[in-house]
Amino acid sequence: MLRIVTLASPRDVTFGRWHEISVAVRRHDEVDPPLLDLDRQRDLFETESSAQRRELLLAVKDECPVGAGEILLSLKDNTHPVEFAIWVLPDLRRRGIGSELLDHIRRRAKEEGRTRMLTTVIGPPDRVLAGAKFLEHSTFTLANTMVGRTLRLPVSDAMLNELAAKVSARAGSYDIISWVGPCPDAYAERYARLRGLRLDDAQTGAVDVDQERWDLARLREEEERLFRSGVKVYTTVALDATGNLVAYTRVFVRTDELSMASQGQTLVEREHRGNRLGLAVKIANLRAVQAAESMVNRIGTATAEHNTAMIAINQQLGFQVHDVSQEWQHTVV
Repeated sequence: MLRIVTLASPRDVTFGRWHEISVAVRRHDEVDPPLLDLDRQRDLFETESSAQRRELLLAVKDECPVGAGEILLSLKDNTHPVEFAIWVLPDLRRRGIGSELLDHIRRRAKEEGRTRMLTTVIGPPDRVLAGAKFLEHSTFTLANTMVGRTLRLPVSDAMLNELAAKVSARAGSYDIISWVGPCPDAYAERYARLRGLRLDDAQTGAVDVDQERWDLARLREEEERLFRSGVKVYTTVALDATGNLVAYTRVFVRTDELSMASQGQTLVEREHRGNRLGLAVKIANLRAVQAAESMVNRIGTATAEHNTAMIAINQQLGFQVHDVSQEWQHTVV
């Protein structure tokens, strides 16, 4: 008989099995995925968050773990969906394990009063993604497709200088500021406001998301969680003539996996688009990463396939297609 167990503590022996299954499945299905080791996963699970609750699931049959799952429940904004992931070992698929996990997550969504279920599947760009047919059969709808790209480092100073010269005509009137780790107090309030700006459809597609609510307390809490999970954040922002922060970009470097960094969200306030600020802040942030992180040899990013402006920026920097991720959603009834 198959049963679904919710993990009570990351110190439980079953947490290790949950970690093993999730890592094994991701290595099988995805292309060189960034993975947290067991200790980092424990630290992340134990770090409390006022913005999100995380539930870890283990599918057990005859006392043997055969699948795993994760539920993410936003607590401050976007409180209508439940985000989730399901991992079933490749040689145990098509035996109802994924369906049992999905049914459990659907029940939890109803118990929490959530009206949407959201999940992402990732894999090579040249084949049907693992889990896509399962989700379609389960009446999920494809809402957004993201294309993952990788930039090999180092990028030459000559190339960065050439790109910087091209953007200076429009972006030259803005101040470009970079920092590592927590946001300096002088910019924190303005940066928190910028983080709360609504993403447009070019980034989210048909995914049902609301505007997030950010303030200084939430910003500092996120910074603490990233520090606890062993992540160093490189941030670059653009300030206009009045001192307002109008653009930002971030790169994440994990202290337990120094070769691979992750490009975070890049956002330019709508009124300041067309001034090549997206490229300007990315150039400055890339310079900062390369100057300080000699072991980082590649940066990964993911961009919505219809976000042509950001794709063009990434291509100018030299990003190459790496994988594809699909965001699927379902209405809870």
